[in-house]
Amino acid sequence: MPSAVIWAAAMRSARDFTSKAGGFAPSAVLAVTTIRARCSAADLDTTFDGRASYGAALLGYQFRRERLILKLFAGVEAEDQNISPRDPENAVQGSAVGFKLQAESWLDLSASWFASADAAYGTAFQEYWSLARIGHRLGPRLSLGLEGGALGNEEYDAGRGGGFVRVNLRALEMTLSGGFTGNYLEDEPSGYVSLGLYRAF
Repeated sequence: MPSAVIWAAAMRSARDFTSKAGGFAPSAVLAVTTIRARCSAADLDTTFDGRASYGAALLGYQFRRERLILKLFAGVEAEDQNISPRDPENAVQGSAVGFKLQAESWLDLSASWFASADAAYGTAFQEYWSLARIGHRLGPRLSLGLEGGALGNEEYDAGRGGGFVRVNLRALEMTLSGGFTGNYLEDEPSGYVSLGLYRAF
């Protein structure tokens, strides 16, 4: 179990581009993530230090019908996982480049309620990610709700569930979420906190 994790990310999201009609959207997702984690394996009596870097570039097509928006993306991803000393039991190590698919959807259930569902899969380390949310608008700039999803790669599978708060500040959107995550029923769950910043250009 990690004893220290430092996470930093910069993202330009596909949600930055939303036209009023369907068609090819000049949409791209560029993300760079750096993670530092230190953990001890009791059976090996070893302390591991890990760093990961990730980047992806996607192009997509948008469908829009009344209150529903659906975006489909495809592109490439690159990831580097560096664990020192090398963990012989971890298959997710080294550098890999792969193909990535991503889908995003948004549905306005009413003037006050909305739902969204996003999912992605990449071949670099057989990574997958999904997140569903249902939210309530408290005003033109503030909304809150519940979220749940699944994530993993060829080495692990996990689920998570919690809540989120979203604030719209003109061209900037900020989403703060938190809750519990874990390897389903195999381990004790732990907490998570996520902060997403999206800016329209």
